Amino acid sequence: MEFDGHDIRFWIAAFLAAAAKVALSRTQSLIGASVSVAVAVFCAWVFTEPSLIWVGLKPEFFEIPVAALWALLGEGVVRWLIGINPERLIRIWRGQSK
Repeated sequence: MEFDGHDIRFWIAAFLAAAAKVALSRTQSLIGASVSVAVAVFCAWVFTEPSLIWVGLKPEFFEIPVAALWALLGEGVVRWLIGINPERLIRIWRGQSK
């Protein structure tokens, strides 16, 4: 069974990883937890295939683990990107940490 070009195991892995992240994180409101899961699954959906292509991994073996990894890490990446401002971006570009 497929949904949007991905096997059902892909979606199960993404949702379980997102649910585990929410369950193991600090207590959040229902809306906060829902947004967290949505962002995690969105990151898994959008970034899994490009990551596999970029690293050169075979999708038939690594698609589901990479989707779970993106579901776990994606929200943190999105939060970091949202929090970056132009001055901080310039410092990062120049190699200055602070």
